[in-house]
Amino acid sequence: MKRLALFLMLLATPAMAEEAAAPAHGDQGEKAAALVVEPINIEDVLKPPSGVETLAIALARLQDAAAAGDAGSGSMQRRMLVEMSKAFRQHDPHTLPSPRTLRAAIIYLLSGGRPGDVDTLLVSTPETEPLRWIIKGAAYYAANETKAASKALAPFDPQRLPLSIGGRVALARAMVLPDGEDAERVRLLRLAGRLMPGTLVEESSLRRLLPIALGLGEPLPTQYVIERYLARFGNSIYAADVLAQYVGAIVAFEGKAKPVTRQSVELLFNQLPVALRRDTYLAIARAAVLRGLADLALFSASRARRLATEDSIAWHTATLYDAAILVVSPDYAIAVDLLSEVDAAKLDAEGKELLAASLRIADAIRRPETPPSSGERQTDVPETQAQLLSKAQKVLLASDELLKELTQ
Repeated sequence: MKRLALFLMLLATPAMAEEAAAPAHGDQGEKAAALVVEPINIEDVLKPPSGVETLAIALARLQDAAAAGDAGSGSMQRRMLVEMSKAFRQHDPHTLPSPRTLRAAIIYLLSGGRPGDVDTLLVSTPETEPLRWIIKGAAYYAANETKAASKALAPFDPQRLPLSIGGRVALARAMVLPDGEDAERVRLLRLAGRLMPGTLVEESSLRRLLPIALGLGEPLPTQYVIERYLARFGNSIYAADVLAQYVGAIVAFEGKAKPVTRQSVELLFNQLPVALRRDTYLAIARAAVLRGLADLALFSASRARRLATEDSIAWHTATLYDAAILVVSPDYAIAVDLLSEVDAAKLDAEGKELLAASLRIADAIRRPETPPSSGERQTDVPETQAQLLSKAQKVLLASDELLKELTQ
């Protein structure tokens, strides 16, 4: 029953009743800041006077740029965190911090900031200030003290927090929950994404829903999460890692006789740029060949071949994968023809090894036998197709290490 409930939570629409309420408050200044979309000039941001509030807004925008695919935003984020660290350590302990400064501290800590940098800030913050306790919880989170962080953050409803921190707190709470709390983790991750749509917070929440969906062992929840992720954040700098997990899931489900439908795979991959789509099909084909999943290998290798420029490395690689699986099937003749099309000079060292292995398999499987001489008993029993397939798989699996770089 728990698994069924979790399954349904993952497939529920974003407009769930428990997520329907808007955040209770959040000042107009924050709302206005959230609407700023102009490109960041980091040199302008860092010019004095540059308070932590301004730095926090810039940091959030850099994070969202990463979710949108800006590969250069990572180094800028690190620089921003360094500047925020300096600013917090220079805080006057006799100066009462503003709510904006406290919110900036929460953003800093939940973005990988150092817990000790806010010690002086906490000293000058009254214990009656609720944000002080969220900062404490965020500091525990930053220090990887998960139990303390979970206890400190649990009393705070993310939906009733200011816009700039509600989704972040929901995401942090989800990450520090103990094992066995998957239903609550799913609720918080979905809530985090709804509170801060289009941001790195939503991207992170979807990314963290994927392993939960995979753990259910059914294709449908995984397909739902990956489709939503790629539709929302297909250009994210983290999209390649998500696709790699999905490739592993496709192969795993195929091996468990619970295949992801070919139509679903094609519809999803059609959203990807051609080069990425081709390379993803190649990755599936490689994994499928190594596990002897013939149908999946042929499907993905043929798609990769269609998307590759003829006579390119990708084209020869896809052709090789096609042949490697067909060579132990009734379509042996087709495999031999395909192998003859593969130009070893267009393959790297690992590809050459697999080509040689495939040719050896072809030769061993279909080598004509010498007829027994008159009066001589034939004692060799022909190998069954299953035995031949097992032999082929062993050879291919032995080439696994050689194939690590084949599709790169």
